Amino acid sequence: MKKYLQTLSLLLFTTFFFLANYTLPDWFPADIYLRLNPLLGLNAIFASKEIIGRVLWSLLLVGATLIVGRFFCAFVCPMGACIDFVDRIVFQKMRRPNLKADSSLRKVKYVLLVLFLTAALTGFSLVQFMDPIAFLTRFYTFVIYPFVITLINLCMDLLRPIFRGL
Repeated sequence: MKKYLQTLSLLLFTTFFFLANYTLPDWFPADIYLRLNPLLGLNAIFASKEIIGRVLWSLLLVGATLIVGRFFCAFVCPMGACIDFVDRIVFQKMRRPNLKADSSLRKVKYVLLVLFLTAALTGFSLVQFMDPIAFLTRFYTFVIYPFVITLINLCMDLLRPIFRGL
């Protein structure tokens, strides 16, 4: 079930990314993943020192995470889907080191969270440097989108003589 939800989430993120270039109706939020991102939502609320209605949905995900566990990272975040996909393909045959050896590093995420939220309270946003959705959006912007546009242009150039003949 998790694989299907992750695949659906990654496909939706990709679709919304490509549709964000076009004028969309007001009811269609192409930035839904940014609105649902709890780290960006908390950062925006703390930095502005006011409640922002668009990011309140992210607080629901924080509640779901407290009840269910790593809900956003495991099911909603498209970066989690990308990491799991690459992990299955690239690291399939490699043995993972003992996870207990990395338990001391697990505390680092809480230190980073406190650092980000403290910076946001002072009006300085650091979240764009470490947020997975921001990373994935930049990767799509600078790698995937130009590659897709180049492929489309190449196909159009290959088909141009055929259409001229018709």
